[in-house]
Amino acid sequence: MLITSAFIWASFALSWKALAQSGSVDAYLATESPIAKAGLLANIGPSGSQSQGAKAGIVIASPSNQNPDYLYTWTRDSAVVMAAVIDQ
Repeated sequence: MLITSAFIWASFALSWKALAQSGSVDAYLATESPIAKAGLLANIGPSGSQSQGAKAGIVIASPSNQNPDYLYTWTRDSAVVMAAVIDQ
């Protein structure tokens, strides 16, 4: 499944609305952190659900390999992802 910018912004808007309603950053982080972590881990090869075809440890920035064929990784972003995984 290709996640589009519109989907990401819509999710962000809904999350922001939930934060505004709860009034608590801690509550927001407690709710959103597991979702963000699952999405992050899904893009790490080879066992992540969105990383088919990637070598072990490769962080996929875009899992799309058809329409458009846009499968790629960025070294800088991969380093930030791995630092976050290690810190967890």
